[in-house]
Amino acid sequence: MTTFPNLIGTWVDVRSFAPPDYPSDGNLQQDWQPYIQAAVDYIVNQSLNDPAPTKVATLYFPPGRYRINAPIVVSQKIPETTSSIGKRYTYCSIQIMGDAPPYGDGFNGAVIIPNFSDRPALCIELGRAVKIQNLAFHGLNTWVETANPRDMATHYNDNNYIAKVKDKQGNYIDIPVRDKTYSPYAAICIDPFTRYPDSKEQLPPDPDSKHPLPPDGGYPGMEEYYLPAGYHDNPRSGSSSIQIDNCTIHGFIVGIAISPNGLTQNAENIAITNCSITSVKTAIAVCQDQSRNVILQNLSVEGAKYAINCTDYGKGTGNCPSIFGANIGGVKYIFKTFSFGSTPSINGLYCEACLSIGILGGGATGDGYVFNSCNFALIGTPSRNRVPTKPSIFRLINMARAVFNGCAIGAIAYIPTNAIPTQADNLNDEPLWLLSVGSTIFNNCTLGVRGSDAAPRFWIAGNTWNVAFNECYTFDIPYDITQNPPTAVSPQSSGRIGQIIKLQYSTNLLDDTVLPGAFMYWQDDSGGLPTQLRWIDSKIPYVVLQDVEVTVNDDGTGSFLLPEAAIGLVAPGDIIESHTEVYNPVEQETTAQKKAYDINITVQLGRVADIDSETQLVTLHYVSATATSQTHKYLFARYLPRIHYSTTGDFNPAQADRIINVSHPALWRKNERIRDAHGYIKEGTYIKEILGNTFILSRPFTGSEANNVALYDAKVFQMNTTQVF
Repeated sequence: MTTFPNLIGTWVDVRSFAPPDYPSDGNLQQDWQPYIQAAVDYIVNQSLNDPAPTKVATLYFPPGRYRINAPIVVSQKIPETTSSIGKRYTYCSIQIMGDAPPYGDGFNGAVIIPNFSDRPALCIELGRAVKIQNLAFHGLNTWVETANPRDMATHYNDNNYIAKVKDKQGNYIDIPVRDKTYSPYAAICIDPFTRYPDSKEQLPPDPDSKHPLPPDGGYPGMEEYYLPAGYHDNPRSGSSSIQIDNCTIHGFIVGIAISPNGLTQNAENIAITNCSITSVKTAIAVCQDQSRNVILQNLSVEGAKYAINCTDYGKGTGNCPSIFGANIGGVKYIFKTFSFGSTPSINGLYCEACLSIGILGGGATGDGYVFNSCNFALIGTPSRNRVPTKPSIFRLINMARAVFNGCAIGAIAYIPTNAIPTQADNLNDEPLWLLSVGSTIFNNCTLGVRGSDAAPRFWIAGNTWNVAFNECYTFDIPYDITQNPPTAVSPQSSGRIGQIIKLQYSTNLLDDTVLPGAFMYWQDDSGGLPTQLRWIDSKIPYVVLQDVEVTVNDDGTGSFLLPEAAIGLVAPGDIIESHTEVYNPVEQETTAQKKAYDINITVQLGRVADIDSETQLVTLHYVSATATSQTHKYLFARYLPRIHYSTTGDFNPAQADRIINVSHPALWRKNERIRDAHGYIKEGTYIKEILGNTFILSRPFTGSEANNVALYDAKVFQMNTTQVF
């Protein structure tokens, strides 16, 4: 064996295995893979042969650009003498370290550059106490064609996340980028190869065909790597105690893939710290339900469809990792998870220019997700002049149990690249579509977006379980967009949802969303607080539309004709809902996957943008991407009632379309609902215009002349403090 001048004890310089002066400048003609692989094998063999306690050696990469024509594989195969399965993987250990932590494209010490786009750059099979540190991985999936992260987040065509490969001169090369369920193009892949027969009885006589490949054929050209792992009586062991620290990853389908082979257990106790992942379809993929205690700390992700993806690769049953500090931008969905006993804790996550929090999967156990002090600065659906140009998506789909503590969830208007924003574009009338099929609780959170009207800025649909709000606030600031900059026109800067507001869902089609009550202290104009607790009416009002033919357009708009009985009772800003017997809220590619997410719930179709006074044609904006043109049964218009300071007005039957001498008109807004203490106004009637101290109604009242009648929207009750027991 050649002597290695840079081999000192347990520290190995990768240059020791290459010819003298072998260039590491990224030259396309220089393949470092054979020399790196030789160094890895040397260290792994040393650890295997050492008597206990085994020494773990470090493979050192000096600064340089190391091009490889084949994957680097950290593994150890041994003959299996106790059964007929041939070779199998046993445990191995190594530390691979670059010279200094990399950052972005400008500060890179050691960079590994694969010249291929169909296999992982680095594979770890059945690793124990493996550490990868201070390395950069630059792949060939250069899909990001814009530096604007907002454009990255709003792609609606999945092919936009998989680009053709570019060469060093920026020219496209016709090389496919592999995006397969069990073998995606990844920078680092943990346990990619484990395969074994289902039982000994199924062992074929030909030893070369004992270990079937994954359904997608596995990684091309690596068929001989697919072997059993671990002990012969349980040949599906996985890695444990893996650390990936201070690494940057750019230009892959998956940044880090954990156990995509479809069979392995374990792949647990994995810490990914101080890493940056950009220009990928999925940043981190956890591929099976035994991968527990996966910890992400100080993670940065930019330019991806998914930050955390636990359902698209391998078995598709991965547990969501816990997160302790993350900065995520330009991502379409932050989460797409399963749930199998992981109960993740997400702390200090900040996102910007992301389209959706994503999908918190219920999985087999419906585990709890806890979000602490997270800021979700989402991006609005693409629009111009507050008219959408794309369909809307759910900003959160919770199919498990989720608690948000001290979090902010809002959206900013989407302004396309190179567009000159108008004053209207700086506002966002889009409500945040939230769907809760599980249990969702918001504690001390801020919700909603800044807009120009009185309509609700968030809306939650679903059924069967609870959504609860505790001491939450909404961005509820009406703006006058004729001013530059737009100025607030309401004396209330924000609206308190209440100390306790609970949205309770039931299966009753005519009352599928009820509000059991909001307990709150209401501040009056003098700044004082009442001495007794007050309770807001328990009902979220609705207008029944029954079966209505709805037209849905490709740009996120839609329309329907308002039934005669509902004329004057449906207002701009209302949420149109439909009870759907079979509905799939999750983006999936196969019929089987779609069927797995079919549920029976009430969902939003869109937000009323305008009602033609002549034809009664209702125009919808922010129509869900899952909505279709059809006759929707059990259609409803829903709205959130608002609380107003005590107001009175006069009724004159000769002018039944208005209320005159209103005492506090400045505290009301156009399109808000209004009711009266005498019951003259039909529920659902709203204010069409405010002319001084006169309100023009959307529907004439019915009743006799009366003065100083109490006017309100939401009913507010004062609770006494009588002791019951």
